[in-house]
Amino acid sequence: MGLCRMQSIFLRSLILKLAEINANELNICTQSMSGLIHNNAISHIFQPTIRTRIWCLCGHSHEETIHPITISLPIHETIEKSMENITAPTTLPGHICPACGKSGGVQKSDHFQRAPIVLLICLERSSFSPVGVVPIYTKIRYGMTLNLSPYFCDPPSDLIYQLQATTFYTGHANIRNHFTAQVLSADGIWRYCNDSNIQRLIEPKLYSRDAYLLFYSLKSPSS
Repeated sequence: MGLCRMQSIFLRSLILKLAEINANELNICTQSMSGLIHNNAISHIFQPTIRTRIWCLCGHSHEETIHPITISLPIHETIEKSMENITAPTTLPGHICPACGKSGGVQKSDHFQRAPIVLLICLERSSFSPVGVVPIYTKIRYGMTLNLSPYFCDPPSDLIYQLQATTFYTGHANIRNHFTAQVLSADGIWRYCNDSNIQRLIEPKLYSRDAYLLFYSLKSPSS
Protein backbone atom coordinates (compact mmCIF):
# COMPACT_ATOMS: atom_id res chain seq x y z
CA MET A 1 0.00 0.00 0.00
CA GLY A 2 1.61 3.26 -1.12
CA LEU A 3 0.84 6.94 -1.46
CA CYS A 4 -2.39 6.38 -3.41
CA ARG A 5 -3.97 4.44 -0.55
CA MET A 6 -2.79 7.02 1.99
CA GLN A 7 -4.48 9.70 -0.13
CA SER A 8 -7.61 7.59 -0.33
CA ILE A 9 -7.71 7.13 3.46
CA PHE A 10 -7.25 10.85 3.99
CA LEU A 11 -9.75 11.95 1.37
CA ARG A 12 -12.45 9.57 2.58
CA SER A 13 -11.93 10.68 6.21
CA LEU A 14 -11.90 14.34 5.25
CA ILE A 15 -14.84 14.24 2.91
CA LEU A 16 -17.04 12.53 5.49
CA LYS A 17 -16.46 15.56 7.74
CA LEU A 18 -17.74 18.03 5.15
CA ALA A 19 -21.44 17.98 5.87
CA GLU A 20 -22.17 20.72 3.34
CA ILE A 21 -21.18 18.56 0.38
CA ASN A 22 -24.11 16.68 -1.13
CA ALA A 23 -24.17 12.97 -1.93
CA ASN A 24 -23.38 13.44 -5.62
CA GLU A 25 -20.27 15.46 -4.82
CA LEU A 26 -19.19 12.86 -2.26
CA ASN A 27 -19.27 10.21 -4.97
CA ILE A 28 -17.32 12.48 -7.31
CA CYS A 29 -14.69 13.13 -4.63
CA THR A 30 -13.81 9.43 -4.36
CA GLN A 31 -12.70 9.37 -7.99
CA SER A 32 -9.11 9.97 -9.11
CA MET A 33 -7.65 13.45 -8.68
CA SER A 34 -7.20 13.71 -12.46
CA GLY A 35 -10.95 13.40 -12.85
CA LEU A 36 -11.58 16.00 -10.14
CA ILE A 37 -9.28 18.76 -11.25
CA HIS A 38 -11.79 20.41 -13.62
CA ASN A 39 -14.85 19.65 -11.53
CA ASN A 40 -16.83 22.22 -9.58
CA ALA A 41 -16.52 20.04 -6.47
CA ILE A 42 -12.74 20.42 -6.29
CA SER A 43 -13.03 24.20 -6.78
CA HIS A 44 -15.65 24.45 -4.06
CA ILE A 45 -13.61 22.39 -1.60
CA PHE A 46 -9.98 23.30 -2.25
CA GLN A 47 -9.70 26.59 -4.15
CA PRO A 48 -9.65 29.91 -2.29
CA THR A 49 -9.95 33.24 -4.02
CA ILE A 50 -6.86 35.38 -3.51
CA ARG A 51 -6.72 39.06 -4.43
CA THR A 52 -3.34 40.26 -5.65
CA ARG A 53 -2.61 43.98 -5.56
CA ILE A 54 0.31 45.26 -7.64
CA TRP A 55 1.43 48.87 -7.29
CA CYS A 56 4.26 51.21 -8.26
CA LEU A 57 5.87 54.09 -6.42
CA CYS A 58 4.48 56.36 -9.15
CA GLY A 59 0.99 55.69 -7.79
CA HIS A 60 -0.26 53.28 -10.45
CA SER A 61 -1.91 50.10 -9.15
CA HIS A 62 -4.15 47.28 -10.27
CA GLU A 63 -5.66 44.11 -8.82
CA GLU A 64 -5.96 40.52 -10.00
CA THR A 65 -7.65 37.44 -8.54
CA ILE A 66 -6.26 33.91 -8.58
CA HIS A 67 -7.69 30.55 -7.49
CA PRO A 68 -4.80 28.25 -6.52
CA ILE A 69 -5.27 24.65 -5.41
CA THR A 70 -2.31 24.90 -3.04
CA ILE A 71 -0.81 27.79 -1.06
CA SER A 72 2.97 27.64 -1.44
CA LEU A 73 4.87 29.09 1.52
CA PRO A 74 8.50 29.61 2.52
CA ILE A 75 9.43 27.98 5.80
CA HIS A 76 9.75 30.03 9.00
CA GLU A 77 9.63 29.06 12.69
CA THR A 78 5.84 28.69 12.74
CA ILE A 79 3.10 28.27 10.17
CA GLU A 80 1.71 31.68 11.19
CA LYS A 81 5.05 33.33 10.35
CA SER A 82 5.04 31.56 7.01
CA MET A 83 1.48 32.72 6.33
CA GLU A 84 2.54 36.33 6.90
CA ASN A 85 4.58 36.01 3.73
CA ILE A 86 1.30 36.09 1.78
CA THR A 87 0.27 39.58 2.90
CA ALA A 88 3.74 41.13 3.24
CA PRO A 89 4.64 43.53 0.39
CA THR A 90 7.12 41.95 -2.01
CA THR A 91 9.27 43.77 -4.56
CA LEU A 92 8.99 42.44 -8.12
CA PRO A 93 12.49 42.62 -9.59
CA GLY A 94 12.54 43.45 -13.27
CA HIS A 95 8.81 44.19 -13.38
CA ILE A 96 8.16 47.29 -15.49
CA CYS A 97 5.32 49.59 -14.51
CA PRO A 98 2.96 50.11 -17.48
CA ALA A 99 2.27 53.69 -16.34
CA CYS A 100 5.75 55.15 -15.77
CA GLY A 101 7.82 52.58 -17.66
CA LYS A 102 10.25 52.14 -14.77
CA SER A 103 11.32 49.00 -12.90
CA GLY A 104 12.51 48.54 -9.35
CA GLY A 105 9.61 50.25 -7.65
CA VAL A 106 6.86 47.70 -8.30
CA GLN A 107 5.51 45.69 -5.36
CA LYS A 108 2.75 43.18 -4.73
CA SER A 109 0.82 41.71 -1.84
CA ASP A 110 -1.84 39.01 -1.60
CA HIS A 111 -4.91 38.64 0.60
CA PHE A 112 -7.60 36.00 0.80
CA GLN A 113 -10.99 37.04 -0.54
CA ARG A 114 -12.82 33.71 -0.21
CA ALA A 115 -11.98 30.88 2.16
CA PRO A 116 -11.80 27.27 0.93
CA ILE A 117 -13.37 24.41 2.87
CA VAL A 118 -10.01 22.64 2.77
CA LEU A 119 -6.81 24.69 2.94
CA LEU A 120 -3.88 22.87 1.33
CA ILE A 121 -0.50 24.37 2.25
CA CYS A 122 2.68 23.33 0.43
CA LEU A 123 5.89 24.15 2.30
CA GLU A 124 8.85 24.99 0.08
CA ARG A 125 11.29 22.17 0.81
CA SER A 126 13.83 22.95 -1.92
CA SER A 127 15.68 25.87 -3.44
CA PHE A 128 17.79 26.34 -6.55
CA SER A 129 21.51 27.10 -6.54
CA PRO A 130 24.34 27.03 -9.11
CA VAL A 131 25.01 23.42 -8.10
CA GLY A 132 21.39 22.34 -8.52
CA VAL A 133 18.39 21.72 -6.29
CA VAL A 134 19.15 22.06 -2.57
CA PRO A 135 16.77 20.52 0.00
CA ILE A 136 15.54 22.65 2.91
CA TYR A 137 15.40 20.86 6.27
CA THR A 138 14.27 23.80 8.42
CA LYS A 139 11.93 22.75 11.21
CA ILE A 140 8.50 24.34 11.37
CA ARG A 141 5.87 24.32 14.08
CA TYR A 142 2.24 24.04 12.99
CA GLY A 143 -0.76 23.84 15.27
CA MET A 144 -3.86 21.71 15.44
CA THR A 145 -5.76 24.87 14.47
CA LEU A 146 -5.06 27.81 12.18
CA ASN A 147 -6.94 31.12 12.05
CA LEU A 148 -7.15 32.38 8.46
CA SER A 149 -8.84 35.71 9.28
CA PRO A 150 -5.65 37.84 9.58
CA TYR A 151 -4.80 37.11 5.96
CA PHE A 152 -8.04 38.48 4.44
CA CYS A 153 -8.64 41.77 2.62
CA ASP A 154 -11.54 42.56 4.93
CA PRO A 155 -10.95 40.30 7.95
CA PRO A 156 -14.11 38.37 8.86
CA SER A 157 -14.74 36.94 12.30
CA ASP A 158 -12.39 34.11 13.11
CA LEU A 159 -12.09 31.47 10.39
CA ILE A 160 -10.69 28.54 12.31
CA TYR A 161 -9.23 25.57 10.48
CA GLN A 162 -8.38 22.19 12.01
CA LEU A 163 -5.43 20.05 10.97
CA GLN A 164 -6.58 16.89 9.18
CA ALA A 165 -3.38 15.47 7.71
CA THR A 166 0.32 16.09 7.12
CA THR A 167 2.43 14.67 4.32
CA PHE A 168 6.12 14.27 5.18
CA TYR A 169 8.89 14.28 2.59
CA THR A 170 12.31 12.71 3.04
CA GLY A 171 15.04 12.40 0.47
CA HIS A 172 17.59 14.54 -1.33
CA ALA A 173 16.30 16.46 -4.35
CA ASN A 174 15.19 13.73 -6.78
CA ILE A 175 17.20 10.96 -5.12
CA ARG A 176 15.53 8.39 -2.83
CA ASN A 177 12.34 10.40 -2.42
CA HIS A 178 9.90 9.01 0.12
CA PHE A 179 6.54 10.25 1.34
CA THR A 180 4.73 9.34 4.54
CA ALA A 181 1.67 10.85 6.19
CA GLN A 182 -0.19 11.33 9.43
CA VAL A 183 -3.96 11.29 8.96
CA LEU A 184 -6.91 12.05 11.20
CA SER A 185 -9.34 9.23 10.40
CA ALA A 186 -13.12 9.54 10.47
CA ASP A 187 -13.11 7.76 13.86
CA GLY A 188 -11.10 10.64 15.37
CA ILE A 189 -7.86 8.62 15.66
CA TRP A 190 -4.56 9.85 14.23
CA ARG A 191 -2.67 7.27 12.16
CA TYR A 192 0.81 7.27 10.66
CA CYS A 193 1.04 5.80 7.14
CA ASN A 194 4.38 4.57 5.82
CA ASP A 195 3.83 2.41 2.73
CA SER A 196 2.08 -0.75 3.99
CA ASN A 197 2.80 0.08 7.63
CA ILE A 198 -0.02 1.94 9.41
CA GLN A 199 0.38 2.80 13.09
CA ARG A 200 -1.97 4.40 15.56
CA LEU A 201 -0.62 7.66 17.02
CA ILE A 202 -1.15 8.92 20.55
CA GLU A 203 -0.88 12.45 19.17
CA PRO A 204 0.18 13.94 15.81
CA LYS A 205 3.59 15.43 15.15
CA LEU A 206 3.34 19.23 15.16
CA TYR A 207 7.03 20.19 14.83
CA SER A 208 9.03 18.71 11.98
CA ARG A 209 11.81 19.26 9.48
CA ASP A 210 10.07 16.93 7.01
CA ALA A 211 6.54 18.42 6.94
CA TYR A 212 5.70 19.11 3.29
CA LEU A 213 1.91 19.31 2.83
CA LEU A 214 -0.53 20.48 5.49
CA PHE A 215 -4.25 19.79 5.10
CA TYR A 216 -6.53 22.03 7.18
CA SER A 217 -10.34 21.90 7.04
CA LEU A 218 -12.71 24.71 8.03
CA LYS A 219 -14.26 23.82 11.37
CA SER A 220 -17.63 25.41 10.57
CA PRO A 221 -18.11 25.58 6.76
CA SER A 222 -21.64 26.90 7.18
CA SER A 223 -20.61 29.90 9.29
